[in-house]
Amino acid sequence: MDDLISRSALLAAYDKAHKGPPGGARKLIEEAPAVVVRCKYCKHRPDPHETELNGEMHRYCELHRRWTTDNWFCADGER
Repeated sequence: MDDLISRSALLAAYDKAHKGPPGGARKLIEEAPAVVVRCKYCKHRPDPHETELNGEMHRYCELHRRWTTDNWFCADGER
């Protein structure tokens, strides 16, 4: 499983380790998506109907127009 770190903790670690003026990496940290939303919690998957595909249960994502599992996620996910 991937480790998660808060944006403020990551910026503090960057500022402590980085010498000189802020670089492009700091801006990337500041602008990165703040939350990972798994499909099972996403507002774009309102369809309660499920189907079995390749042995896993899937629901339809209205935003991406595709079937996804509950643990799948994307950068566009919203609670």
